[in-house]
Amino acid sequence: MESILIFTDRYRGDFATAVKENIRQEYPYARTIIIDDMDLHANPVLDFIENLTSIKVNKEKIDARKTERKMYKNIDELPETTWEFKEEESYIKMRSFFHKLKPDLVITIGYGAFVEAVATRDSLGVKTKVINIIDDYTLNKSLVSPYLDGYVVENIPLKNKLVECGVSKDKIALSALPIESKYFDKEELKGNVRLFFDESKSTLLYLANSDKTDHKKVFATLKDYDGQYNIIVYAGDNRGAYRQALKEGLNAFNEGASLPMLFDRSDVVITTGNSYEISVARQLGKIVAVAPSELLMEERNATYLKSVVVDCTTIYKLKAFLRSFTPEKYYSLKLRSKVVIRPDIIGAIGRLKG
Repeated sequence: MESILIFTDRYRGDFATAVKENIRQEYPYARTIIIDDMDLHANPVLDFIENLTSIKVNKEKIDARKTERKMYKNIDELPETTWEFKEEESYIKMRSFFHKLKPDLVITIGYGAFVEAVATRDSLGVKTKVINIIDDYTLNKSLVSPYLDGYVVENIPLKNKLVECGVSKDKIALSALPIESKYFDKEELKGNVRLFFDESKSTLLYLANSDKTDHKKVFATLKDYDGQYNIIVYAGDNRGAYRQALKEGLNAFNEGASLPMLFDRSDVVITTGNSYEISVARQLGKIVAVAPSELLMEERNATYLKSVVVDCTTIYKLKAFLRSFTPEKYYSLKLRSKVVIRPDIIGAIGRLKG
């Protein structure tokens, strides 16, 4: 393969990077490019006005975000859409990507871009394969399309659900979810911030970088147990959560901190049910607790993984866990949760591409 395009949304950028790293190991000379699916709806003039005034004026991007939010919510509904090329900005930009980069393979991660990719491929009559990598543990039916060349999924129950939706089992390949190499990089693990911890206490890392969930109640609950544990909050680029955590008096970090170092120093990782965060924690052998989430998909992830994660999906359950946690008590859960299967994302892609 000489040219590979990976379309993703901003919430799945880290996972897309992990996929790209795997591809480059197998195809070091292939041009592999990650593209934010919102770039299909970009307009330089309107986007400049938005950045200058904070007023949303790019209607196509507004509509695309609405569609994306709808896909996050209506996860049990099969999509009703046509797969014909349309003279709209996102399709025209996709056609431009095809003309300029001539991809052998298009990988879509998340909800955007696969409609435009399939329509463009068919309208141009090229042999580009278009596959979707599902990075959740259960199915969002918004991703189902008879026109995609294949799916990479994490588990057999998810494969079976796709088959029930009419996808041929020959179009589905299995692979554990890859994580970025930085989580094993010795320099990254040294970190770039100093942590002053009581080594006799367990360290809890709460991941609050999602702006789709209100973290206030979790912050208040964590503050109640601040004397019992070393508590870290990682807010990434979620400015609101970062400010809230600091206001609560918690030890908070933004995207400037080394996340691999924070993972390395933690005993327990608390996440809202984000599949990539869970995958990182499990591959690093951490105890995983799933906190309350406002996203149905994240709730489904927690339900699927209930035998290998701690259910903290209500504040009551979170408090119960914080009251009773000891490393010894949850040692067997930690062993069950540890991912021992090596991700084979390249093998899965190869089987689908043929």
